[in-house]
Amino acid sequence: PYDWGFIPSKRAEDGDPLDAMVLFDAPTWPGVVVPAVPLGLVSVVQRESKGAPKLRNDRVMAVPSNDERYADVRDLPQRTRKELEQFFLTVTHMTGKLVTVEGWKGPKAAWRAIRAAGENYQRSRKAK
Repeated sequence: PYDWGFIPSKRAEDGDPLDAMVLFDAPTWPGVVVPAVPLGLVSVVQRESKGAPKLRNDRVMAVPSNDERYADVRDLPQRTRKELEQFFLTVTHMTGKLVTVEGWKGPKAAWRAIRAAGENYQRSRKAK
């Protein structure tokens, strides 16, 4: 559903780019950058297997920044949240990873995650 990808030049706690999903109706293709505004964050924890350490793998939820249809959207309906949670659980089911959705946080949490992922990315580039 929607456009699931990542935020460029951002590294999440799990070492991968920071996951993001842009909620809109237009199809895109790989490599397209969609300017967007964060609505919130889905808190996700994953483990490679039972007994393995837990890793945060949060996902930023956003809407296009220049789309008038979403100009007044500040939150997602409960039904949409449940559908997205199920989507995130389903896409990891066949990977063997154990994933738990811990809940939803607002735009401030999303911005904090984006800033932290930017700092992680900069540190990783300096370490090379």
